[in-house]
Amino acid sequence: MGTPATVRPMRGDELGFAASLTLGEQWHSETIEEFEAFFAHDPAGCLVAELDARPVGIGVATAYGTVGFLGQIVVAPGLPCCSNRMGR
Repeated sequence: MGTPATVRPMRGDELGFAASLTLGEQWHSETIEEFEAFFAHDPAGCLVAELDARPVGIGVATAYGTVGFLGQIVVAPGLPCCSNRMGR
């Protein structure tokens, strides 16, 4: 078994990476501007998955008062753990 992935808070300079993953999945509604808005609203809810110290995935979890949102969970293509593209 390989090195486990880790999840950490996203940095502001990684918003472009997040947008590139969603664009790669043809999610045209999830633009850099959308990620900037998520990050401005709740930076702690913007997450990056890393494997071998490089970013390989993203997720967003945001609270709006008493309700919340969990989405934009995307992993970079070509990783051995995710090669079957089950989400499509």
